Amino acid sequence: MRGRFNLKAVRLLVTNQILIAVYQDNKEHWNFKFDNGEVWQQIEPRYLPKLENFPVQVDISEGVFGSHNLRAEDFGKVVKVKRLK
Repeated sequence: MRGRFNLKAVRLLVTNQILIAVYQDNKEHWNFKFDNGEVWQQIEPRYLPKLENFPVQVDISEGVFGSHNLRAEDFGKVVKVKRLK
């Protein structure tokens, strides 16, 4: 007899944000400031190319176990972030 799986649909929240500034803190974590006043911080060590042309449109989506992912075309990578403000 085959087992049955109860699969629930996972709803991932994706928001489009306008990034207006990027800066590093004293621990060399990247901080991302948005036009709506939110500030998000990089939570995993990863090299990111320096953005020079602002504003930049990015997507923030929910990840696994309550994490969040920031995606921008200029990065070419997904960056794990947490919200500071």
